[in-house]
Amino acid sequence: MPDRDFEQRSMEPEQHVLIVDDNPDFVHILTEIVGQELPNVRVTGAHCCGDALKVLSSDRVDVAVVDMRMEVSDAGLELLRWVKANSPRSEEHTSELQSLRH
Repeated sequence: MPDRDFEQRSMEPEQHVLIVDDNPDFVHILTEIVGQELPNVRVTGAHCCGDALKVLSSDRVDVAVVDMRMEVSDAGLELLRWVKANSPRSEEHTSELQSLRH
């Protein structure tokens, strides 16, 4: 008899996480960790806001983890503003998290 929970999970839409940071090592490590911990989630890494905008413009992203202190001043903040302006669902779900320097 098939596992009903498995059937329901496999029919759920794939979730997509975007990780944006100008440090390629951090993007690689975080992408690997999220992918291992959440195997049913698609994880995409971007090393700059331009690459992130390409992903956001062409694909649905459910969660974006954005470095607020990239080398280009205010780049992370500008990216979040773009998301708020261009994604109807984002206004109620966008939060800014402050963290320790990495």
